[in-house]
This record gives sequence, C-alpha cells and structure tokens, in this order.
Amino acid sequence: MKITTVAVHAALAFASAPAWAGVTVLPVPLDGRTSLVAAGRYQLDLGEGSASPNRPVWEGPVKIKSPNGKTCTVDENVAVIEPPLNLVDGHLFYFSTYSGSDSQVYVVDADNCVVRWAGPIYSGPAPRIVTGKLIMEGEEQSGRHLRPLFIDGAGLPSR
Repeated sequence: MKITTVAVHAALAFASAPAWAGVTVLPVPLDGRTSLVAAGRYQLDLGEGSASPNRPVWEGPVKIKSPNGKTCTVDENVAVIEPPLNLVDGHLFYFSTYSGSDSQVYVVDADNCVVRWAGPIYSGPAPRIVTGKLIMEGEEQSGRHLRPLFIDGAGLPSR
C-alpha cells in the first residue's frame, strides 16, 4: 500500500502550521486510495477504506505507530472516519467520525491511543478547525445548537 507522507521533517511542518495560544494545528491530507498515513512523527493505519474518491471513509480500527516503534489501537468507537483529520500540538489527532446522519469528533493522544476528548453527537457537516476553534455546525441530539469550542493550551476543545 502507498503511504501518504504529510511531513518530511516534523519541524518544517510545524513551523508552517498556524498556532494559537501556543497550540499548533497541522491539517493531515487524506487520500481515499490508501489507509496508511504519515503525520508528524506518527504513522497511522485507518483500517479498511472505501473505494469512492468522492467521499473517502475508513472503517477502523485506527492503529498508530509512534516514533519509538510501538503500535497501539484506538478505541473501537473511533470508526467510520472521514476527512478532515488534524494533528494538534504534535501528538493529538482530531478524528471526524459519523454513523448515518450523526457525526462526532474524537481527540486521541497518539502516544498511547487514549481518547482524551469525545465531542457531542450531532447532525451537521464535518467539523473544521479555524483560528484556534473547533467548529462543529448543526445540532446536538438534544436539539441544542452547537457553538465553536476554543482549543486550549493543552490542545483540547473547551468552552
């Protein structure tokens, strides 16, 4: 399988990525033709992918190989992954997932595959990160309208 290389050298990638409050955000290009992705210091296997280049999705389970050579598997709930994928603060992956018309964002620590934050389940388009904010548009299952969340100094969404 082909590996999509995001950064030849992590320092160059992070130097060109925008930073807010000391947090760096690196968009990770995804190619629907492969499930293997290199991002920063990590290699990811997103699992079985779709054949559609128009709407690439990966079924998971997500496996992350760290610079020390260890591989871990992310929680099985982080599945049916769609773009965008972002690497925040050099070690936190922001995964966009969906099931039917419901979407959810997970923040996963790449060093140990621990889910550090799980966003609300909502109906709406895929999320995006703009000027240090996680933007999820639409409504939560409760009917409450979503508001942007700031990405704090630890790289996690907060109100």
